[in-house]
Amino acid sequence: MTTYDVHPEPHIVDSSQATAWLSGGWKLFMAAPAVWIAIGVVFAVIHVLLGLVPALGIVAHMLLLPVLAAGLLEASRIAESGAVPPFEALFAGFRHCTGNLVMVGLLTLGALAAIGAIAFVIVFIGGGTGAFSALMHIADADAAATTSGASIGLALGSILLAFLVTLSLLPPLIMALWFAPALVFFDGMMPLAAMKNSLKACLHNWLSITIYGILAFVLMCIVAITVVGLLVVVPLVATSLYLSYRDIFH
Repeated sequence: MTTYDVHPEPHIVDSSQATAWLSGGWKLFMAAPAVWIAIGVVFAVIHVLLGLVPALGIVAHMLLLPVLAAGLLEASRIAESGAVPPFEALFAGFRHCTGNLVMVGLLTLGALAAIGAIAFVIVFIGGGTGAFSALMHIADADAAATTSGASIGLALGSILLAFLVTLSLLPPLIMALWFAPALVFFDGMMPLAAMKNSLKACLHNWLSITIYGILAFVLMCIVAITVVGLLVVVPLVATSLYLSYRDIFH
């Protein structure tokens, strides 16, 4: 496993690199498709099984996501070196920097909870308990006739505001999480510092990251049409993400 002695600072790359990350990721996948598909299937199965556990499954999913993501990135690093990544590379995050990777997930979970709390407060303050009561009676024609139109309008307005606030806060959180597992796993950065550095990198490279995101989304929609195509999604995201990390930070 390659590690770096100095914590990296992100630099700006040309927007054309977005296509290079995806094409390079595809080449890494095609060099050992069977291994990558096996890794992708196990990754997906783990998260599906976690999702079946009520309440705690969501928490476990968020805590383990950076750990398993680090394994995918380690497999990508091995593939880029010209070797075939071993299947057990998926679990590399359980052998190196595990605590800090879990902390990245915990910080992300805390941020999501904070965003949810902010949205709830906006709705509650904007409409109060009367707003919730009004919304609950909208489907009832008789009750709706007696429900204050102003209450319904206030409720809908507060919900819209909460939605917009949530929509504005989620992208920075995603950007903070984007490179964090790689920075923790490869560069030994502390969780919060890694998330700050990841956010900084995404903001500095907003155009290339945006182009990459759009292209990746389109490609995923195309390949997801078939079951076989779905097997490509996880490896392609992992390999292209690793290449973007290496390009921006090293």
